[in-house]
Amino acid sequence: MASIYANAYFTIAAAEGKGADHGISGIGGSAEARKIDDGMFRLSNGNQIIAHGTGSSALEPARNTTWDTRGWTFQEGLFSRRILLFNGSVSWYCRSTIWEEAIQYPTEDLADPIGPRPFPVHTELAYREFQWPDLQRWASLVGEYNSRKLTFDGDVINAFSGAAAIFQRHFNGGLLWGIPEMFFDHCIIWEPLGTLRRRRLDNDSSPISSLPSWSWAGWEGHVDLQGFRPWIDRSFDPDYGHAELQPMVEWYKSKTSNAIASVRVSVKNTFHSIESAHRHKEPEACPDGWTKKTTPQGKTYYFNQSVPSTKFRLPIPLSNHDIASMPDNESRFLFFKAQHAWLLTRPDMRIHILPPKFVKLYDPLGNWAGSLILHTLQTDPLPPGESCELLALSLATVDTDSAAPPGVDTVLLPKRNRDCKACKFYYVMWVEWEDGIAYRKAVGMVDKDVWAQQNPRTIDVVLG
Repeated sequence: MASIYANAYFTIAAAEGKGADHGISGIGGSAEARKIDDGMFRLSNGNQIIAHGTGSSALEPARNTTWDTRGWTFQEGLFSRRILLFNGSVSWYCRSTIWEEAIQYPTEDLADPIGPRPFPVHTELAYREFQWPDLQRWASLVGEYNSRKLTFDGDVINAFSGAAAIFQRHFNGGLLWGIPEMFFDHCIIWEPLGTLRRRRLDNDSSPISSLPSWSWAGWEGHVDLQGFRPWIDRSFDPDYGHAELQPMVEWYKSKTSNAIASVRVSVKNTFHSIESAHRHKEPEACPDGWTKKTTPQGKTYYFNQSVPSTKFRLPIPLSNHDIASMPDNESRFLFFKAQHAWLLTRPDMRIHILPPKFVKLYDPLGNWAGSLILHTLQTDPLPPGESCELLALSLATVDTDSAAPPGVDTVLLPKRNRDCKACKFYYVMWVEWEDGIAYRKAVGMVDKDVWAQQNPRTIDVVLG
């Protein structure tokens, strides 16, 4: 469908009503008459003002419509070059502006102050070809899409397949349930931005029938996928300190939970090896197409002639070498060995005006160990002293001599760690088990030294 929308001259969007059978008002026959919320005001000088619509819908006609909240309509707005939108009144969306039937402009010149206002297209997938594995764009689209509603939970990947096909061209290893394998360690630590609802295959309540708990696709709601930014972000702001993420896990995938080792497939988590090789032995000669440059502040970056507007921290593959590969939406189970330990929760006494819900972690002696970010709201109850089984996924190091990179909230770490020159902590996942399979409950951070004091042991994990 993505190619149909992208190649159509324009798309007709029937945004009225609560479902596809509502129809378009005012077209005659059995259709309802149009109801346009207009108000006319007469001024003392004899002029008249017409107020068309109220609230945010007057600014963006599609906003607050059911059409704008459904998962399957996401691709209509994303890929269509132009949209003729019916929502009581008629609006025309294009790359440049929005036209509304109730507003007549003296000129159609977008550069004229009295002409129609420019309309910034924030997604632009239909208009700009991707040229490199842009994680920030991917995270933005997933965050926008995942809070939309689907009648059937199992449609979550199919309704996003058009966008996935675009990214698939540039992420080496492709996508595994919506997560780029190339950056798997960085992207599996996604965080909730509010209460999430567990998605189930065929609306079955059993965990084994669920979509993967480790992927954003397994949960409906607002999610933050920007956790990769400190480790991959191309920002070269000299005020930010150094950040490094060291994987602690070697990932394997399978379609079944009882797959033997010989049939499990390795997750192509290649970015770490590329970054590690570059960090320990920076090449004297750049790969073909790449040029090494330096900012006025003395920061080194890399430039590729095919992406002239972007600075890179290191030369990376810009396209998927296995161009014939398809997204993997069948391997629901992950196999790995991980360090495992128990810590206690204690509700954070600080006031959080907005979700998500943070809780502090303590060791059995009462020492502050770190924090978790739950899939629940701040008002949901959490009994203090609950024991949490945690798995260490990666080791993070942040240079605290200067400001922490975007996305690292060092306030959530113990104060003595924040006072050190290098802040080191583990990204952990809180899991619960059923029939020998672990399922994600939350993610968080634990102080490196406190974790070591718990004498963690290594266990085999099947994550469903």
